[in-house]
Amino acid sequence: MSEEKKVLRMEQKKFDLLIESLAKLRDFLQSANETKEAIDQFLNECLQPDKPLDLTKIIWVPKEGPHGAYELAVAESNAEIGEFALLSERLKEHSGKMTLENCFFWLMDAGIGRKLKK
Repeated sequence: MSEEKKVLRMEQKKFDLLIESLAKLRDFLQSANETKEAIDQFLNECLQPDKPLDLTKIIWVPKEGPHGAYELAVAESNAEIGEFALLSERLKEHSGKMTLENCFFWLMDAGIGRKLKK
């Protein structure tokens, strides 16, 4: 084989290796971009402030329990009220109990209980 052919073959191998390396780099950058987009989406969801609740929209019924007076909101009376569903969702995120606007809220089988904090 002539020296010229050997050089051409070596150059072709180098070129093929360069092409393969660039393809791998492209794939890596594409993957990194997809990862970046997933991280951005996660952070945007985590950093979004909670939508403020208007608790006056929820229909509360006075009740008396073993620990005194409280108010109860039931799903049937609040089916069309987004605030009830949002409060219920937030309570589930907080293990069924939380304090908000100087009231203690908790999930019950019957609905959502609310009692003014002392």
